[in-house]
Amino acid sequence: MYAPVALRFHTYRLEAGISGQDSVNQGLEYPAMLEWIEAGKRESERMAAFEDWAGRRLLLGKLQS
Repeated sequence: MYAPVALRFHTYRLEAGISGQDSVNQGLEYPAMLEWIEAGKRESERMAAFEDWAGRRLLLGKLQS
């Protein structure tokens, strides 16, 4: 599965089915993807427009916890 798509399935907790979930997991376990995710966690710069968008979505219950 294309890595950005796998990440979206994971982030938004989308149903992928059994074989689809295997593809998502493979994409998330790819070494370059793991490095990219870890680099993102270390990133200190925040973009208010995106932070506000995520907060509004969470408050409205659009994203699952």
